[in-house]
Amino acid sequence: MNRAFLSLIPVVLVLSLFTASVSAGSLSDTADGAPTGDTAATAASDAASTEDFADEPEWIEVGNVSGNRHQTFSFCEDLLWNGTLRWDTTFDAAGTNGNLYKAGYSFLNFDKEARDRGIESRFKELELTFWVTEKEIYLIDSLTDQEKELLLEEGTLPENSTLVCCPSDVSDSLQQGEVGRHQSIEHHTDGTVWYRSYSVAYKDFEPRNVLSLVWKQGEGLIGYKKSRTPAGADCLQVWNPEYLDRDVVEFVTVSDSEK
Repeated sequence: MNRAFLSLIPVVLVLSLFTASVSAGSLSDTADGAPTGDTAATAASDAASTEDFADEPEWIEVGNVSGNRHQTFSFCEDLLWNGTLRWDTTFDAAGTNGNLYKAGYSFLNFDKEARDRGIESRFKELELTFWVTEKEIYLIDSLTDQEKELLLEEGTLPENSTLVCCPSDVSDSLQQGEVGRHQSIEHHTDGTVWYRSYSVAYKDFEPRNVLSLVWKQGEGLIGYKKSRTPAGADCLQVWNPEYLDRDVVEFVTVSDSEK
């Protein structure tokens, strides 16, 4: 049985919670189709295990909520300076209708060229807050103590929450060039889910505050990109090099032959 489709923050690492397939295994049947004694006991045990996870997300694997997950990601600042960082995902709190996670980094390692030029990062740390329910993942910009209490006890999301991952596509509700916050979620055949958003302050003006998140089925969050403009002004890109590469503007999926 497939218990997960996406894992947002596998808590033994970074905000990587995503999918995991859980197979109950094969049951040997008797001639009349009924399981044998040992098999029946195994089936009963499996059923009990399933009940134990009844309150956990069915499509997101959160991993070991008592631990942390750490991954080495690549990053690029201002589309020019490159390096690596440690992306951490940690379990923050359990709620009635979901779980709260933190993800991000607190230290950047520039490559030799950037170090030789004395480049200093303007993005020295990043912390993202995610609320994970059975079928959805929300990005929360900020969370007061009172809002956190309501979220954990009642599942009430703060106003600055944004749906960034779900089982189906979400189309942009605004027309091109229309004023407002444009958002979309797309599922791709390679098992990735892309969230994209940008703001338009005045009709037909250039978009601002561009944000992209890339999720990978079975792995979790594998890409983050934020910039002031679509061209990449004040841009920070972070990605898992095992699954993604980047060009000047956008993330590009790495094909199996390139891995």
